[in-house]
Amino acid sequence: SPDGTPPTPSVPIIETTPNPVPPIAPPPAPPLEANKTATLRLAGTVPPESWNKLGTKIIPKLRTGDNLRVGVEFSVTGNAALVNTLQTELRQALDDLELSDVVRIQPS
Repeated sequence: SPDGTPPTPSVPIIETTPNPVPPIAPPPAPPLEANKTATLRLAGTVPPESWNKLGTKIIPKLRTGDNLRVGVEFSVTGNAALVNTLQTELRQALDDLELSDVVRIQPS
């Protein structure tokens, strides 16, 4: 340079645009194994006004699976004469339904 100062090197200006960052996707859910099994169990106390709904809404859904088992537990309290008569009637009803071998009556 004529005035004695060293020349200023020219620095090229490079403009960059940031690369768009792709959104992070969650990993795909593992596929369900066709031969893997699981068991679902329902337990609880059902009020009398819902008993019929068990037969129309719950049991048909459960029948879509395999090895459906349904257990029952009933309890009623009354005077001794009523309970005795009821026990006799229930034994006959269980016999009629051919369930006397699998449903036990347990007086207490």
